[in-house]
Amino acid sequence: MNSPTRFIGLVVFGALAAVTARGDERVSTAGPFQPGDIWVAATVMNDPDDDHRGQGRLLQYDADLNLKGELWISGTTHKVGGLKFGPDGTLWAFAPISWQVVEIGTDGKQKPLRQFANRALSTVTFGKDGELFFGEHLVGSNRKIPYNTTEFQYLPFTQKIGNGNLFKFSAAGRLLDEFEVDTHGGMAGIHGATNTVLAADGKRMIYISETGNRVMQYDLENRKQLPDLRVFDAAQNEPSMIVFMEGLVDGTLVVATGAQILLLDPNTGRTLRTIDMPNNGWAAVSAGIDAGHILAGNFFTGEFGKIRLADGEIVARGNIGEQRSLSGIAQFPGLTSAIAKQHQRDLNNPYVDVIAASEEAFMRRDIDGAIANLDEDYVLYQIGEDGPRERMRGKDTVRELLGGFFEANTSWVGSEVERLTLMDNTLVQVEYDFYETDGGRKTIPTLVVFEHRNGRRWREWRFSPRDR
Repeated sequence: MNSPTRFIGLVVFGALAAVTARGDERVSTAGPFQPGDIWVAATVMNDPDDDHRGQGRLLQYDADLNLKGELWISGTTHKVGGLKFGPDGTLWAFAPISWQVVEIGTDGKQKPLRQFANRALSTVTFGKDGELFFGEHLVGSNRKIPYNTTEFQYLPFTQKIGNGNLFKFSAAGRLLDEFEVDTHGGMAGIHGATNTVLAADGKRMIYISETGNRVMQYDLENRKQLPDLRVFDAAQNEPSMIVFMEGLVDGTLVVATGAQILLLDPNTGRTLRTIDMPNNGWAAVSAGIDAGHILAGNFFTGEFGKIRLADGEIVARGNIGEQRSLSGIAQFPGLTSAIAKQHQRDLNNPYVDVIAASEEAFMRRDIDGAIANLDEDYVLYQIGEDGPRERMRGKDTVRELLGGFFEANTSWVGSEVERLTLMDNTLVQVEYDFYETDGGRKTIPTLVVFEHRNGRRWREWRFSPRDR
């Protein structure tokens, strides 16, 4: 039997809470993404007893680094960074110390938080079929290190802060695979796969451990560790550590080492270009939207800028006004893919707010809020081999079922949603419900069609696979 949670719309993890910190109201002023916009991770570090704890914040600039707005991040407790734009235009960010993954829609608003792997993640790479590859930020058992005041949490039922592995998820957030990979550990022995770049063939993952000296690689198809792509040797007048790595559009690796930025061949590891920076601390890099520039940020000083590759000159500069905070920078390329264009159409659909309001209320266990947008004549049909059967009608019936669901012990343990399209008044999506059974966890997929009228959810059609 399907869970009543599916009757009220998209179910994802987290909530879009108000943005407040320490009692002071934080007003988000960021707007919809425009091609060329540059986003910078600029957490406000406001806890003297924890040097990684603070109010998550992203700053939005135009292509010339003029400040356009700021977005206060809801639901995180520690430093946010690792910014990257996905194929659909979503801006991804990570709070690895508090095990949170943040997604920002192209409307400039935070999406509901989703759970991925229940551990510290800090990087995402996108597969050709929509898969999400995450790198696990932490490895080992050290909960504290000498030069930080923050304390890392153990994985459930272990004495480890992480395994430093790679994880593969579906676009809907379903765990598909885990790859056990070698890591360097970095200077303190705690860093796992902190930055990842998927090679052009989609079969090889290139990655680093922050403050380590190795550029590592793993064969995803054959599930085996490959020889290091590059090992830097300080004795040979090479950088002693790597802090951050990203990929350019042509596949070239761009690596930050603190005082330099290097361009590496993704197939040989050979240094193609060295750019000397004016001071130390440059620990965030990313591609610009044109091939002639890259972006970089300084963790220590809060400086960031646009660098011209032809001569290494910083042609535009800014500063976030926070020290030891800047942990990510990325430029919005615009919406070009078919998926992205569909996503943009979705944002302009008047029923987007109806769907979002329903899911937000459900996550608060607010029954009245969850059914507020149901039509008085709402009806749910189950489609089976013998055709459609009416299973539920009216708001009062939904209220009763949701109340029972919230109070009862249920075998249902979670859901994932993969939206296919939102056309006019009709939403089509695939829902995956997870149940704990005597035989282990069971996943039940359902194709769902929602119809709206007059601003409200009207009819729901649920197509169930034959093998239930």
